[in-house]
This record gives sequence, C-alpha cells and structure tokens, in this order.
Amino acid sequence: MPLCAENLAVRRGDALIGLPDLHLSAGQTLALTGPSGAGKTSLLLCLAGLIAPVNGTVQLEDKPLWPSKAIDRARLRGRRIGFVFADYRLIDSLSVMDNLQMARASAHLPLDVARAHHLLDRLGISALTHRRADRLSQGQAQRVALARAVMNAPALILADEPTAALDETNAAAMLSLLLDLAQDEGTALIVATHDARVKARLGAVAEVVTGALT
Repeated sequence: MPLCAENLAVRRGDALIGLPDLHLSAGQTLALTGPSGAGKTSLLLCLAGLIAPVNGTVQLEDKPLWPSKAIDRARLRGRRIGFVFADYRLIDSLSVMDNLQMARASAHLPLDVARAHHLLDRLGISALTHRRADRLSQGQAQRVALARAVMNAPALILADEPTAALDETNAAAMLSLLLDLAQDEGTALIVATHDARVKARLGAVAEVVTGALT
C-alpha cells in the first residue's frame, strides 16, 4: 500500500491539526479539505517527511517516514514522492529538460532522458524540451511541474492547491492532467484544496481536524 498514516497530528501555532487515518492504494485519489489557513499545507509537508508530527506514524510502501532518520526520509521522499506546488517552483534559469533531470539528480538517480521525453510527449509539451522555465506560459509551467512530480515514478503525488489561481476551464484541465497521470502511473494522489470543483472529482475526501493544545 503506497500510504498509511495513522493518528497523525502536527503543531500549528497554538493548535494541533490532524487527519483521519489514511490508507491509500495505488491509483487511489483523495481530496484533503478545509478552509484557507486550516493547515492543509502543513499536513502535506508532514506526509512528505518535511514537518515532524507531534503524534502518529506515516508509512510509504511499508517503509516508515515518521518516525525515521532524516537521511532515510530524504531518500524515500526523493525517490517515491512527487510534490506539485501551487507556484510550480521550477528553476527559471534551466531548460524544461534540465528541470526534469534535476528531479533525478536530487534523488541520486541516474539521468533518464527517455523518461523525460515520454512524459513531455504525454503532456503535449515535447516542443518545449529546450525552453527555459522563465519563458513558459502558466499553462506550460503547470504541465512541466506535473512532469517533474512524476519523473521518478513515485508511489505518491502530493499536490498543494494546484487550481487555486486558475479559472474554471484551466482548473478543470489541470485536475484532469493530475488524475490521468495518477491513473496511468498507478500512483496514489492527495490534493489539498478548498475548491469544490476539485473535491467533486476525487475519489474520497478527508477533512482537516483542528484542536487546541493541552
């Protein structure tokens, strides 16, 4: 099973935020919901091994993410988790191809040009291979960010408010790409969102739970 998170809670200011227990299979999709400022991003970062929980455990493909050593978390995250940020976070000075290969290099994996070409072709942007990231349109940058997220064939994709700044047409297109990639790659997908358009298209919904520290 790609993801198992139980009794998970993280600290956010003077509150604890948590989730119902999660058990996601390959290809399963989930909307992580709650109003803006509820702590969805903090919980995604915890599931990615970047913010420590105050309670609970997270396992990725039966390997512990929390608790575990920092070096083990980094290795597991780089190779088995893809992250789609709301602002994409591409490296402006690098080409599209080099942005994808950075995902490989950061995870200490060999470069894979064939994989990159396959993903760019799959997303309809093969003509952009050598274009610098700072010369991409918003729609093009979205697709490159998706390609980067799945470059290492992760078991889990985490997407943080990927449709927040998009109109209805572009939001629907972005979500379709995410869902299609998750299905094609057999990857579990969690999308943090307060967008009803997104929640309606995902397979399950988990609401952020907030409580005071005691």
